[in-house]
This record gives sequence, C-alpha cells and structure tokens, in this order.
Amino acid sequence: MAILKNFNQFLSIFLDTLRAVGRGRIWLVLLGYAAVIALGLLALYRCFTPVTYPFSRAVLGLASTVGGWNPQAFYQYPGQFLILPVAHSWFKVVVAILFEGLILGTAALMFHRYYTGSDETTRKSRSLWSSWGHFILASLLLNFLLIVLSFVPGFFQTYLEGNPRRQMIFELAVVPFVYAVLQGLFFFVIPAIALYGETIVQALGRSFRAFIRRPLTCFFLATAALALPTLVSLAANHPDVIIEKFHPELVYWVLLIGVAADMVFNFLWIGTAVRYLVDEES
Repeated sequence: MAILKNFNQFLSIFLDTLRAVGRGRIWLVLLGYAAVIALGLLALYRCFTPVTYPFSRAVLGLASTVGGWNPQAFYQYPGQFLILPVAHSWFKVVVAILFEGLILGTAALMFHRYYTGSDETTRKSRSLWSSWGHFILASLLLNFLLIVLSFVPGFFQTYLEGNPRRQMIFELAVVPFVYAVLQGLFFFVIPAIALYGETIVQALGRSFRAFIRRPLTCFFLATAALALPTLVSLAANHPDVIIEKFHPELVYWVLLIGVAADMVFNFLWIGTAVRYLVDEES
C-alpha cells in the first residue's frame, strides 16, 4: 500500500513536470549551461589548435594528477579518445562545483513561478548570488560522493574479474541503484537553497527529512531523472569497445549526446524537486 501511494505521488509530480516542457526560458538557462560543457568537450577534442591547447593542457593536468596517468598519452592517436571521457568528466566536475548551483537555482525559481503562478518565495528579494557559497558546498559534496562511487568497482575487482555476468549485473544494476539512492537523498538540496535561501546545513536537513518521509517517491524521482544519462554513460564508460568495434571519433559524439542527456536530467531533477516542495508548501 505504501509503495502504491509513493508511486502515485511520483507519477503525479513527474507528469506535472512534463507539462512544463514547453517553458522555453527554463530550457534556455539549461541550454546555456550545456553549451559551456559542450564547448569544453569540443576544446578537448580539438586540443591541437593554438587556441584550445592551453585549456586542454590544464584539464589534462588535473585529470592525470588524480588518475595517475601520463597526460602525453592524450596527444597520441587513438589514446586521446581513451582518455577523453575522463578529461571531460573532470572538466564537468570543476564547472559544476563553481556554477551549477547558480544555474539550477535559477531554473528552480522559474519552475516555482510556473507551478505557483507567483514570484513569491521565502527568498524574497535576495539574489541567488548571496547563496553562491552554499551552492558550491552542495555541488562539492554531491560530486565528491559521485567520485567516491566511481572508485567502488575497483574494490570488487577480484570478485568481478573473469565473470562477465557479475560485471554486467554490477554495472547495469548495482551502481545505478546506489547512484539513484544518493541522488534521492540529496534531491532537494539545491532547490531548497534557491527557493528558501537556506544554508547548506538547513537544505541538507530538508532533503534528508523528505527522503526519510517518502524514500520510494524520492528514489523513483531520482531514477526517472537519471534514466537517460545512465544509458549514455554505459557507452561512454567503455571507449575501448567503441574504438575497437567502431571508430575512435565516435567517443566524442557519444559524450556530446551525454551533454544533451545531462540537460534533460537537470530539467527533470529540478522540475520534479520543485514540484514536490510546492506540494509540501500547501
């Protein structure tokens, strides 16, 4: 009975968010952010030009320091496309920590205005910039957890090695499940900071309480939002297979599709989170 109640709540929130698909201004905000990520990816792809080389060198320096590999391997064909997903991911992390909160916070205010038909929020006249530090902390925390999660498969290497079935179950089921739980747990942090001007601690408390009250609703919302980028990442995480069976340059196009998938994810994440919070306000 509780499962049905949570699912009905999820379905109502999700359908209300889909009705907002025609809100062009929200898409423009998200598209601007996606364009920055796409330009960074293009610069890494065209890393040999005088304009993009300093940028790619800086990104590769960060990625190689963490990954422990020689950045010069990136400038050897087809090594560039083996490393491109890693370099692209680290570029996204840096941009997300600095600016994602402000972008998604702006989208949250726009969604709130759409759902309520009013400009009134408890933030009142304060600018989103006043919460920039809390947005950075929220993005830093979430990205840190995702980075930690990316290292988890290494701890199970002995168990998974030599068993394709276990590897497939782990990659297609276990990792996405844990990712969805984490996303559900932190689902309302950025919207809460944007709508209510809360501190990172207050926003975390609000998000955790929502997850405890409605864990299945939060999990369903996170799973629905993550579905498309998860599918794309399954391909992007295996550039060696793409290079061997297709063509190295296809890695770039898969990652570019991933940028579009992330934009859809952000729309569904912020849209459903704000809708949930609006229901809580009434």
